[in-house]
Amino acid sequence: MSNKNIVAIGGGGFGRSLGELKIEKYITSLVKKERPKICFIPTASGDNDSYKLNFYRAFSKLNCITSHLDFFSRTENLEKKILSQDIIYVGGGNTKSMLAVWKEWDLHNILKIAYEKGIIMSGVSAGAICWFDQGITDSFSDKLEIINCLGIIKGIACPHYDEEKEREPFVKKIIKNQIIDSCLCIEGNCALHIKNDFYWRTDKELSELDATLPINLSFEQFERISINDLSKSSQWSEKFSIDNFDKKHIGNCMFYDVNRWEKSCEFGIMIGDKSYWNGGYGTDASIGMLYYIFNETEIENIYLHTLKSNIRAQKAFKKAGFESPKHIKKGRYDFIKMTTEKNLWLEKFKDLKIKIIPEEEQD
Repeated sequence: MSNKNIVAIGGGGFGRSLGELKIEKYITSLVKKERPKICFIPTASGDNDSYKLNFYRAFSKLNCITSHLDFFSRTENLEKKILSQDIIYVGGGNTKSMLAVWKEWDLHNILKIAYEKGIIMSGVSAGAICWFDQGITDSFSDKLEIINCLGIIKGIACPHYDEEKEREPFVKKIIKNQIIDSCLCIEGNCALHIKNDFYWRTDKELSELDATLPINLSFEQFERISINDLSKSSQWSEKFSIDNFDKKHIGNCMFYDVNRWEKSCEFGIMIGDKSYWNGGYGTDASIGMLYYIFNETEIENIYLHTLKSNIRAQKAFKKAGFESPKHIKKGRYDFIKMTTEKNLWLEKFKDLKIKIIPEEEQD
């Protein structure tokens, strides 16, 4: 499974002035190439020439291979053009008209294919809300409206939340009147980066391996819960991201249900990016996590549960030092419980040396 990224910008950007290009730099940093290929789609502005010129000025400064896609003059082979890019950037303007043009040319489906392939989707204003189920737009001259968008991301989004005075009261009104349940509001010169973890939690296969159901939340609901969860420090659990050497986020791991009296905890891990399965990443991450727990905490006993049918995971956990598999039935699921103990594990991995770098000292 390829990394999936959407960067939705609430307003501003190179369309108004080149400035420091902070968000643009962030977008290009997501591609691990010296010269990423980026295509600008200015449909919402009617393929405005000055807008295109600013795009070329901005991203040429960032050492990108730049191009754009016109719909109001001769139009290129869309699939060939879009699927050869590293980044797509959609400009602002009239969202409703833009989506109508895209649908006529079938670009909406090509963009979904590109997104699934791991091409980074980004944009400002109309180019921010187009990725969601619905967006709040000023496409109509006399009012704000909710319109249907591409549906790549669950939920509804509103750009320019602090820039245009009618936005905030409109959003509050439609929530109060129960027209919508929630809204992801993005301020000007701010960006929302929607990436992997949300999709891993909605993936059916990954959920089955975790003996759970895919979440049925909009992104803003998932984000709100995640921020609240991660902002709370707890003596009963710790959560970690698993990155490769290129700092690509490929999974998560944690220990939880800490029992201070028994000095025990449960261990959990998920390699969410399926392209990294069968590469030893789960084993290495598990070993690193156990090294941290046994050397940096008071915990002496660790256990885990994995599905009886997940033989690959059981082999990885055995390599990481877990032993004593025991069959356990929980509801409709058959699990294998595996354990490890501090002294035995440290003796087994006595030659292992791992440098633990505090987050504030990392690059």
